[in-house]
Amino acid sequence: MKLCKVVVYVPQEAAPDLLQGVAQKGFGRQGNYDSWSITGPVTERFRPLKGAKPALGKINELSSVKSCKVELHCLQGELEALLLEVRRHHPYETPGIEVWKIECPLIKDS
Repeated sequence: MKLCKVVVYVPQEAAPDLLQGVAQKGFGRQGNYDSWSITGPVTERFRPLKGAKPALGKINELSSVKSCKVELHCLQGELEALLLEVRRHHPYETPGIEVWKIECPLIKDS
């Protein structure tokens, strides 16, 4: 089965809204389970540059923010819809998002 692993970095206080939003759209299903994700604490570092509209931090100042790393899986054909939903629930103008195409031979295509 062709899947995508989507990793999103989101401020800790915004993580519950993001997770609930993607689950309500049907993402996070694994077999007979829903609302599946992997989360863990991380520290994001960034410096907003001229022209940015930062949700946190100040222009030209280096910031460190306690954030949450959220990992989700979806079918490759559902990737754009998942990314749209992630962006809808993310407070940053430029969210940190990684997409990995993966194969899962133990799960058969339906």
